[in-house]
Amino acid sequence: MGQQTETQPPVCRVEFKESRPSVTSSSDSVQVEDQNISEALKDALAEEEVLRKECMQLTFKGVDDAGNPIRRDTAAVAQLMQLPEARIKLMLHRALRAIPLVADEVPITVIYEDDDLLAVSKPPFLVTAPKHRWQGGSLVNRVLNYLGRPPHPLHRLDMNTSGVVLFAKKPDIVAAMHDQFRDQQVQKQYVALSLGIPSQSSFTEEGPIGMHPSLKVARLVCEGGLPSRTDFWVLDKAEVDFTSEVAPSELVPDISSLETRKASLLCCAPRTGRTHQIRVHLAHAGHPIAGDEIYGLKVTWTPRQLLHAVRLRVTHPRTQQPLDLQAPLPEDFEKAIARLGMHMPENLPELPS
Repeated sequence: MGQQTETQPPVCRVEFKESRPSVTSSSDSVQVEDQNISEALKDALAEEEVLRKECMQLTFKGVDDAGNPIRRDTAAVAQLMQLPEARIKLMLHRALRAIPLVADEVPITVIYEDDDLLAVSKPPFLVTAPKHRWQGGSLVNRVLNYLGRPPHPLHRLDMNTSGVVLFAKKPDIVAAMHDQFRDQQVQKQYVALSLGIPSQSSFTEEGPIGMHPSLKVARLVCEGGLPSRTDFWVLDKAEVDFTSEVAPSELVPDISSLETRKASLLCCAPRTGRTHQIRVHLAHAGHPIAGDEIYGLKVTWTPRQLLHAVRLRVTHPRTQQPLDLQAPLPEDFEKAIARLGMHMPENLPELPS
């Protein structure tokens, strides 16, 4: 009996000791596996960064055999890198979004501001947003400097069109505001100085708008275009002969068919949001905008198309209250209509709700 008591404890100790190495081995294995995954992720990120830099280099900094800069599309870059085009697009998107926007220290004209929205008056000869994030020289870059953080542009104006541009200051309201623009709940009014005098005091153009067959930047009224509608009102008119002060534009090489002895100040309300919609509809109606280098006539007394986004009506995304945002005419527009003996009325035509 005494011998049995002496032999039992060693058996228990042996069983206990035998079980410990398996626990220690499992823990070590997990730690090694975590380290391997971490190292693999670091290697993958480093490799992706190298590929991303190569992708940017091939896209934006390529040169041809003569040393001239070229811009490659995603298909060409994918072929050179031997990667799927979808991956190239994703790499470009992530690389571009990682580049900080440039802040332009140029003052802006604020029309309205609260915690959520900022409305400014865009001057002519200024693009709404930069073509590339590393470039300045746009309204977005100026607003960035004013706010101290990147804004969210809710719509755009052509470079040479002046007037109201609305920005969101917080990302959570962007989708709701985009819905208003997409669903045509936003009311817009522009003023334009056009050639000739329309036969009616108010009229509507509903020609469908599509791509121009030969000029990439241009649009035209054509079969198969997108449904479009713009309402117009004549605000003032003048009979002033400025034939000697005009020159052909890109799409109007022959100016003999256009009236250059009369002009009109028009209020324009686009019901849809097609590219160049007001400019295209007025040109199609025979009353192109003065100074429009694509659809109208170049004029000595203005270096740009005289089109101004004077009013924007939206619903505030948080308070659900209506906002009526208005931008006064810029100096060059006022001088042009004064030169022709016309005046801007105090009140614009009321739009149906």
